[in-house]
Amino acid sequence: MLCGTVALAPGLGADRSPGALDEQPVAVREAQAQESRERGVAYCRQREWNKAITELDEAIRLNPRDALAYGYRGGAYCVRGELDKAISDFTRQIELDETNSPGYFNRSSAYRAKRDFTDALRDCNRAVQLWPTNPLAYKSRAAVYDDLGEFDKAISDWSEALQLSPRDANAYAARGHAYHAKGQFGDELSDCKAALRLDGTNDLAYNNLAWLGATCPDAAMRNAAEALAAAKKACELTGWSNWTRVDTLAAAFAEAGDFKQAEEHERQAMAMRGPTKEQLKEMEGRLLLYQQRKPYREVRGPLKPRGLK
Repeated sequence: MLCGTVALAPGLGADRSPGALDEQPVAVREAQAQESRERGVAYCRQREWNKAITELDEAIRLNPRDALAYGYRGGAYCVRGELDKAISDFTRQIELDETNSPGYFNRSSAYRAKRDFTDALRDCNRAVQLWPTNPLAYKSRAAVYDDLGEFDKAISDWSEALQLSPRDANAYAARGHAYHAKGQFGDELSDCKAALRLDGTNDLAYNNLAWLGATCPDAAMRNAAEALAAAKKACELTGWSNWTRVDTLAAAFAEAGDFKQAEEHERQAMAMRGPTKEQLKEMEGRLLLYQQRKPYREVRGPLKPRGLK
């Protein structure tokens, strides 16, 4: 986002003590702040969040009206899971620039992580108003609609994002997820295939295909061999670190009749970080089925999406 650095006047910028800071011209402080902010941005891109926050703290100390510094620091806090601090920084970013649409959808992401979907949706609506030609604004709102179970609205926003960015594999995979929740399995299959044509490494699309092929209540949509291959690919692409992918692999093994592997992988998924208490209860139910040598089948009717990030 930022290129280069700002050159300081000779002899200035070394002393950052409070007293020295008060004596420095505004232009010098702003130049120093920009240097600190640029270092913070660079650390963000390197995913060195602690170093990023240290530099961005300094940038904000030197220039408390640097909206971009608040935005990047909020992003770093968000990644570290410090969501209240992230929301505070995104709020300050918005206060400094009320037309800053990235501030709104960044804050919406933090609210969504806290499962505060009302505030998340409010911010998404504002982001769409401010930047109606940005597909990310629609994608952010679609994800919130998915969380709220408003799948028709989610599909509408995923579709709008695809109108603006037709080669977005993630949007196809995510819309397929919403189609799945509505029981529109043929539409889901089409979107998953479109996603993989655009990006053969899209783990969400592989996971969706595997779950569909292993658990679909429509027998015509199930395919054990394809489900197993897609589930393994999704696990490999995520480094076996995503519980939803391992959970899907367990279902695929069960559909293929390998209940020992199904049970082992279901236990593995249950031991991973991420599932809610409700999800763990659902996984316990699947584990019981596998122990009884039965595959898992989703019920007909509106379904709840799994694993959308």
